[in-house]
Amino acid sequence: ATLFLNRFALQFQKQGVEAKEVCKFVGAVAEMFNEKAKAGNSKDGKSLKYSGVEFGDVYAEFVGESLTFKERKERFGPFDLDNNGNIDLIEFLLYFYKKEILKGYQHRNGV
Repeated sequence: ATLFLNRFALQFQKQGVEAKEVCKFVGAVAEMFNEKAKAGNSKDGKSLKYSGVEFGDVYAEFVGESLTFKERKERFGPFDLDNNGNIDLIEFLLYFYKKEILKGYQHRNGV
């Protein structure tokens, strides 16, 4: 969570996204994510299978919709940066803030 905030909080603030809200949201996601990872079948205690019930709970809580196993697999496959079938906190946050991250990239690079 700290790595994500260090990298993107200032960028989001420049884009008009309230940094305090980002920090609050990231902290809440990190807390629930870690609880679910420790309580579930996570091999490393830090990541969740994007096809699993635990990740479904996190997704529903913070995105506000429920997805089927197949929908989660299709949606999160591209964000599984290490292709291990799991989503860690950073990968989830990249998914959640993808529009803001892409907008910042495009602005910095004149795209």
